[in-house]
Amino acid sequence: MGYRRRLAVLAALCVIPATRSLAQRSTLAGVYNAEQAARGRDVYAGMCRSCHTAESHTGVSFHKTWEGRSLSELFGYISTKMPKNEPGSLAPEEYADLLAYLLKMNQMPAGPNELPADTVALKTIRIETRPTAAPSRQNR
Repeated sequence: MGYRRRLAVLAALCVIPATRSLAQRSTLAGVYNAEQAARGRDVYAGMCRSCHTAESHTGVSFHKTWEGRSLSELFGYISTKMPKNEPGSLAPEEYADLLAYLLKMNQMPAGPNELPADTVALKTIRIETRPTAAPSRQNR
């Protein structure tokens, strides 16, 4: 096997595990931070609470709908369908903040970094839930 071919094979072997680890990032790995979730709580209070209850976005209901899907799918849904009377009217960062709050309401841990408002980056994060978790009073 020639030098270039060996180098190409070696490069491919290094890239495949790195790509796989990015694709397998989980919402249980602290993908948002507490400050972002607090801003998301404010967005929820101002734009969502009049139509939605916390129970409709948490626990078994959330688990059945979103488990195993990418965070990009959820971001795309809320940013194009909500708020119902003005879909897409929030800034991308506000939708990311709201997404962080939804993760907090589902008892997913916070981490050091903010969740990006970038659908490409969000595709690398898989939603993993704790289906028996009920929303706590402080998260509402």
